[in-house]
Amino acid sequence: VLSGRPVAVRVHADALSFETRMEDGWQPLRAPGVRGARWPDGVTARVERAGLAVRFDPVGMAEPVEGVLQADGARQAFRIDIDGAVDATAAR
Repeated sequence: VLSGRPVAVRVHADALSFETRMEDGWQPLRAPGVRGARWPDGVTARVERAGLAVRFDPVGMAEPVEGVLQADGARQAFRIDIDGAVDATAAR
């Protein structure tokens, strides 16, 4: 939806980044106000596989994925549904 092209959010244990699909493959997304970030100190993400890319098509539909953010012993599960909706109340 941001660029009229497929966009991916890549989730790492210590950070997240954004990419867009170009003719020559996935490239870093360069768009105003959109940038990757490291998780704050003490926060880690656990997803199905390291470097997981959640891909959104040009109209915002996503590949469903589940994961957990952890910090200081607390855990917060999240789910991204096929319609692109993010649910941070997902039980895990």
